[in-house]
Amino acid sequence: MRQSIILTISLITSIFLVDRGAFVLINKMENRVYQGDSVGKINYFNSIKDSVNTLILGSSRAAHHFDPDFFEKSCFNMGVDGKKIAYVTALVSTLKKANQNIIVQIDHDLLFDSSYKGEDALSLLHKSFENKNLSIFFKENYQKQFLISRFLKCYTYNGKFLGTSYRFVFDDGKRRSTGYEPLFPTKSQKEIFQKILVRSDSSDFYYNIKKPLSVNKKTEEFIDIIQAKSKELGSNLIFVTSPSLKKVDEETKVQTAQFFKEKGLFYLDDSEFFKEENLEYWKDFTHLSEKGASLYSKSLSRRINNINFHALIN
Repeated sequence: MRQSIILTISLITSIFLVDRGAFVLINKMENRVYQGDSVGKINYFNSIKDSVNTLILGSSRAAHHFDPDFFEKSCFNMGVDGKKIAYVTALVSTLKKANQNIIVQIDHDLLFDSSYKGEDALSLLHKSFENKNLSIFFKENYQKQFLISRFLKCYTYNGKFLGTSYRFVFDDGKRRSTGYEPLFPTKSQKEIFQKILVRSDSSDFYYNIKKPLSVNKKTEEFIDIIQAKSKELGSNLIFVTSPSLKKVDEETKVQTAQFFKEKGLFYLDDSEFFKEENLEYWKDFTHLSEKGASLYSKSLSRRINNINFHALIN
């Protein structure tokens, strides 16, 4: 019995020490990477987030649709493929600079998606060791994963090790200037997409959102956290649904607008910004080409500059 206890303690101690050693090694590599969405973009974001005047946050529909050059020189696009409101909330929790413009891309279907649990934020768990506010965010919203990460630190690099290693070896050291990731469809891609549009029926142009409409409580909680942090910093917060060929019905549009209005938040529904299906403006159903993004960014920046945030608050 005593021998079993000693072996168990020895095993746990060995796992603990190996974990800590491996974490230090991976962490040192990771902190030198500034390319790639897995770890590089967040490293660059952390290096400039409290020096720029405008931050754009959201999914791929933020990364590919908002060109910072049309907003102002001091602007960074932190849109990341596959990330949603939980990821955005985690990033906002780390901000320190006051009086920023914080633009959050959000879609109707996310607001009413009953299955959304906010697991996208967990890709930032490895950064909670470096940032106190991010640590608090995970402790309050992801207690189980937070506790595991405190015992097994390498757990936070789950799914990141190979990407981090590759970028560490091949990263040329260049940092992202604005974070914007324009899409340039090739001639063949345009032809394929045109064929898809021709073959599509009306249902392909609409999001399948479950009725009756009910706001996801987790999504609402994250929006409340973003709102509270923005108010604390005196920052201007704007939620935007960017252009898409996929539409929602009038009931969904109205309830989405009402949700943000009741919270005293500024919301722009630009989902139908482009009235025509001009292939020059699109990469696919939900992503603009560089040409479309330029036209949209120019219009959006002009409208945001004309917003009277003081009047909205009061």
